[in-house]
Amino acid sequence: MLRHLRRSDAAGFSGLLERHFPEENRLLGMRPAEFEHIVHRAFRWDFRLIVGLLRLFGRRIFELFVVEVDDHIAATAFVVYLPKAGYIGTVMVDDPYRRRGYAAKVVTACIENAGRAGRPYAILDVLTTNDPARRLYEKLGFRELQVGRFYVREMGPSDARFSAAPDGANIRAFHRRDAQELVRIAMGALRPDVAEVTPVEAGDFTSADFAAQVLLSETEAWVIGPPGRPRGFVRATASPAMAAANLTCPVLDPTVSEGDAQQLVERALGWVQARGAPRVVTEIKGAPPRAEATLRAAGFVPSIELRTLYRGTAG
Repeated sequence: MLRHLRRSDAAGFSGLLERHFPEENRLLGMRPAEFEHIVHRAFRWDFRLIVGLLRLFGRRIFELFVVEVDDHIAATAFVVYLPKAGYIGTVMVDDPYRRRGYAAKVVTACIENAGRAGRPYAILDVLTTNDPARRLYEKLGFRELQVGRFYVREMGPSDARFSAAPDGANIRAFHRRDAQELVRIAMGALRPDVAEVTPVEAGDFTSADFAAQVLLSETEAWVIGPPGRPRGFVRATASPAMAAANLTCPVLDPTVSEGDAQQLVERALGWVQARGAPRVVTEIKGAPPRAEATLRAAGFVPSIELRTLYRGTAG
C-alpha cells in the first residue's frame, strides 16, 4: 500500500536511513534518536497547521511517501517542492522487499505529485558509485544534469581562533534585502540548462529560518558588501540530527577578492567552531571554480561524488 508517512513510522524510517545510506551517515554523523524526534515534531498540530495554510495558498512544501507491506515500511521517498522541480530524496527499499518494483513505485509517486503541484521537472541525486540506482532512474526517464561533490573539513582545537573573529569591514550579517542581488550573482554562475531546471530564487536565501525552526537547527548567514549590494554569501547550519555542521556553497561575485572570500568562509567556520561541531560538510554542484578554490584554501577536501539527474513530470 502506498501512503504518506505517519508519526508511528518515525522509528522505522530513521532505522532505514541508518542502514541504507552508510557513506552519507559516516560523513554527516547521523544521530537516529534526534532524527526520530524531529520526525515526531513534524506531526505537531502547529506545524501541520502552517503546512496546511501554505498548501491552501498554493505553496506546497514536501510530501513523504512509504510503501507498506504486512505492517512494515518496505520503501520510502520524499519530494520537496522547489520553484520549478520536485526534488526527490531518501529513496530506500528495505532488504527483504528488494526487486519487487517498490523503488519505482515511490519515485513515480513523487514525479506524479510534482507534476500535480505544477512543477515541470523532477530531480534527484545519486552517488556516482551506485550503479543499480542510476540504472533504475534512467529506466524511469531521468538523465544527467550536473555532477556534484561533498567537501568536508575536520574541525580541531587550532581552529578556535575563528570563534573570536568579529565581522570585519567587508563581512556582515545577511539581511533579507540582500536576497535579490544574491539571486542575480548565483544565476549568473549557472549553465542555462541548470538555470532552467533549478533556478535560484530569493527564498533560497530567506527561508532558512523557517526550515531551521522545523528541524530544531541553528543557522546564521553572512555577506560581503554594503546593505542591499552584497557580493558574497555563505550560511552555516548546525542540527542536533547530525554531528557535522553544514556550510552552503559560497556565492561569490567575480569582483570579490580572494582575501574577502576567505574571510567570509572563516567567519562561518568560527560560528561552527563555537558550537562544537567536529566537522563541516559542503555540497558543491556544477564545480564552480571560484567556490571550490575558496573552500580548498580554507582546508576543505573533496569527499563523496554524486550526480544530479532530471526528467520532465509530464507523460
